[in-house]
Amino acid sequence: LEDGLDGWLARRSASFRRNLRSAQRRTQDESVEFRWIEVEAGESAEAHFRTVLDVEARSWKGIRGEGAGDGPMLDFYLQLWPKLSGEGRLRLLLAERDGVAVGYLHGGQVGDHFRGLQFSFDHAFAHLGLGNVMQYQALSQLAASGVERYDLGSYSDYKARWGDDGLETVGLFMAPRS
Repeated sequence: LEDGLDGWLARRSASFRRNLRSAQRRTQDESVEFRWIEVEAGESAEAHFRTVLDVEARSWKGIRGEGAGDGPMLDFYLQLWPKLSGEGRLRLLLAERDGVAVGYLHGGQVGDHFRGLQFSFDHAFAHLGLGNVMQYQALSQLAASGVERYDLGSYSDYKARWGDDGLETVGLFMAPRS
């Protein structure tokens, strides 16, 4: 994002930009609004985390039991959220319709670097392209606040459309010969 949102968008294909505009229109037609929050520690963080878990339960991942609302992922975020919010580094985007959260995206910011952690949305809103619009909304907020790098985390196919060339890492496992 070092060249801003317009620079980032210019590096996307015409098809990507067209599809994003269509998703933005559908989302607007359904009266979905977005709220960017710099989450503070305490009751506010706890309330926002409950909102995230509520949305997660209605997501395709949550419905299949593969989401961040269960098991090791839940344990991880229960430890991470208080730390990030206590340091003033937790950022949360909520997508809301009629005052009810239907999507979220959260991550941690350190200086001009943002590491996305998790995002999900209510499966009933999948037809809107809400995930794409949330990613774009987050990028817009981050670029406006001076963030130059949005780390999407580990590779997956959909992230390739959103990211530029990044750091490629390899994990090695070494064991002594017996």
